[in-house]
Amino acid sequence: MFQAAEGVGPQTRPLLVFYGLSQAGRAIAAAAVDLKGEDWNLVSHGIHASGYHLDFADIEIRTDPAGTAGSFVRLSQLLGSPVWGNDTVVRLEEVWDTLPANLEYPLTARERFTPLYASTDMIRGIDFHPLLTVEVGDILDRVVDAGSRTALDEFLQSYPGAAGYEDFARRRAGDHAEPDY
Repeated sequence: MFQAAEGVGPQTRPLLVFYGLSQAGRAIAAAAVDLKGEDWNLVSHGIHASGYHLDFADIEIRTDPAGTAGSFVRLSQLLGSPVWGNDTVVRLEEVWDTLPANLEYPLTARERFTPLYASTDMIRGIDFHPLLTVEVGDILDRVVDAGSRTALDEFLQSYPGAAGYEDFARRRAGDHAEPDY
């Protein structure tokens, strides 16, 4: 289904990706040693949207309660990723911004904290150990413009997994290019 999704237009692609993910989730559940008896059988989506009368970015997303048999909830449990529960509402924009493909398509003009792009393939001309160095992109312009360790530290507080780094380096793509992290 994923290959088929690559070959169709944007009107059909989301449907094929959804059913591809649904089948992948069912395969994970069926193969999970933690699930006994019929617990592998996923019976609903496990995630719901409401608030269609609101602006698109403000559509409300909720999950089924932990321990239920919906795909989202059961797979979250299997993968050790907590669900936020039926009482907690997440705005569509917050979920939208977690998808790297949406980086160029913001739903509003607010300051966004999107996934950071990390790569070891692009590091050139920086003398760090290659096994311990990662180039990170998609950092907010205000942080890059400040060009300070303090601005970067404050920005990375929104990314708990990025804690514990030791140093950063600014680089230039050419002699007259603006500095970039």
